[in-house]
Amino acid sequence: MVGVAGGVDVLGHVAQPSFRTDWNTVIAAQPEIIVLMPCGYDLQETLDEYANLNRPADWDSMLAVRNDRVFAVDATSHFSRPGPRLAEGVEALASVFHPELVPPTWFNGRASRCSVECGRIR
Repeated sequence: MVGVAGGVDVLGHVAQPSFRTDWNTVIAAQPEIIVLMPCGYDLQETLDEYANLNRPADWDSMLAVRNDRVFAVDATSHFSRPGPRLAEGVEALASVFHPELVPPTWFNGRASRCSVECGRIR
């Protein structure tokens, strides 16, 4: 889905199962964009988890964080289940990766930009 939406997944592997990672691995990858989509979580649950996240000391060293490019999405509805909503998930990712081409006006509770004060749908 990331590739179809015009992104490059610096941690995942195409056609491979998802896996658990740690924040040190994420920080070392220095992503330009972070999309939070924990399996089984809707958007508000993801925002709540992010708001309560015990961030590592070098969290702010990531380009994605410094440039306010951390996003939460509704993984349950648009990424975890097969069906037509997967297309909406690709659209969400395209809006995150290329907002100049796919304006994020459709987010409407499906995705949200995160910030330090994240914890509510914006």
